Amino acid sequence: MPTEDQTIDARVTILEYRQDQSEAAHKALRTEYTEEHAALRKTLQGIEKNLQTIKWVACGAALAFLSQVIGLKQAFAALKVFL
Repeated sequence: MPTEDQTIDARVTILEYRQDQSEAAHKALRTEYTEEHAALRKTLQGIEKNLQTIKWVACGAALAFLSQVIGLKQAFAALKVFL
């Protein structure tokens, strides 16, 4: 029959093993999180770039429409008021 010291040693060994497994799992999750974070950041930067492009295309289209409706000289005069 195992003594109390042997039982405690066995329990400590089991706990150390579990801690090692938990640390390995934590490290794997951290690596996966970091990779996903980088991928999401890259995607978000792409979306922001597309939105900036859409904004400037819309501004150009509005300016072209304004210049056709009221003339180029008056369009720049109207823009100066807003700027």
